[in-house]
Amino acid sequence: MVDAETCARVSAAWIALGGDRAKISTIRRVAYYAEFTGRVKDALDSFYEAMHTVPKKSTLELARRYATFGTEGIARLIGNLRKRYGREPGAATALGALSRNIGYKTRRGLFGGAMRLSLPEEFVDISRFRVVPDAQEVFADVDTDRTLIVEILEFQKDLTHRKNPATYFFEDIAEQNNSPDSATMFERGRTLDPGDMPLTGAKIRKHLAVGLQRVVKFRESADAANLVRVFVADVRLPRVNADIIISFTVPVSLNPRSSSSKTVDPSSVARERRGSEGALFLRILRTFEILKWDIFDV
Repeated sequence: MVDAETCARVSAAWIALGGDRAKISTIRRVAYYAEFTGRVKDALDSFYEAMHTVPKKSTLELARRYATFGTEGIARLIGNLRKRYGREPGAATALGALSRNIGYKTRRGLFGGAMRLSLPEEFVDISRFRVVPDAQEVFADVDTDRTLIVEILEFQKDLTHRKNPATYFFEDIAEQNNSPDSATMFERGRTLDPGDMPLTGAKIRKHLAVGLQRVVKFRESADAANLVRVFVADVRLPRVNADIIISFTVPVSLNPRSSSSKTVDPSSVARERRGSEGALFLRILRTFEILKWDIFDV
């Protein structure tokens, strides 16, 4: 089984040699599948050991079977194990450990464990494949071209009296993306309620901004830009002189000239048109938590 580290090195070498970047998504999928399958196998080994039993098929064979279907496959695996062993002593504890060990609906550590949030299993930590700035954490789903970024910025004092500071950061992201003014459209925004981000503290100001931008990937030409919807949440922390920006980028329309049109699952674009990605972003926000405040070094 090919390991993730090897696939990461192959990806870097492929780019350095001028290889087609569109093929990188295939290499990354191999890396993700290899790592995920290994994690499922190890978790199954621990589960059967805890249950003092041996499966009819090898744990590697079972891992390959269920890992192929991502989070849906793991949900099916846990459901099947619960039906088979649910009434036996210790089953609840063993199944809980299995879920945590696999990382099914688990939280991702951010900035060395200073923060965390939950993401679908298919989102991969991009720092495994390229250098990411110290103040950022970047996750992407290569099959759908969705990207989530958590960034720590210096607190913007000028926005203190702005009704929705998240709109400023939406505009800032559009500028970084070189999205033309004519193609950048703010759609909606609001103040986030305590229930929207219950783990950050009720007194902390939080805002949401959503809009459309045209974004060019991989230094492609401007006529290959894709239309994306950008969700931006701003967590305001004046006492530690920081703004935490959580942004989620989802394709809305793929340009035939873009490399994304050759690698992205068309059904993901349909999901965004139905609005399900906005609901996913809100679910992600509900899991965001700051664990170690000394990361802000104030």
